[in-house]
Amino acid sequence: MLLTSLCNTSNLTANLYRCTAGPEDRSFVEAHESYSVAFVRRGSFGYLNRGRHFDMLPGSILIGRPGDEYTCTHDHHDGGDECLCFKLKPELVETVGDDAEGWQRGAVAPRAELMVLGALAEAAAAGDSNVAIEEAGLALVAKVV
Repeated sequence: MLLTSLCNTSNLTANLYRCTAGPEDRSFVEAHESYSVAFVRRGSFGYLNRGRHFDMLPGSILIGRPGDEYTCTHDHHDGGDECLCFKLKPELVETVGDDAEGWQRGAVAPRAELMVLGALAEAAAAGDSNVAIEEAGLALVAKVV
């Protein structure tokens, strides 16, 4: 897993994750360390969370809650995947939406209104927007939860 840090404030971090795992790589259980919303930019993978399986593909949103266990699988994709991930401190979660049900969904399939915000976050990350990455990330998180 390759990690590129894009932003690190007292309440929010933005990272670009590049995973190179493929079908030959063994899956393992992990746990979310913080509240997180990740926009899948490229590739595909499976996401097992709270007893449910999600097929993650470009435009999908992965939702993490501290302590929730998950497993990522790469059974059908050889070229890896990329996610733009926003991690939030609990204090910030309270201001953007701390609805427990929203944070327990695990994932959201691609939807136009979320893909537009994901594209805005990508542009901000690349420096191709006059919107800060923090602002774009918070807009995406607020819409998701």
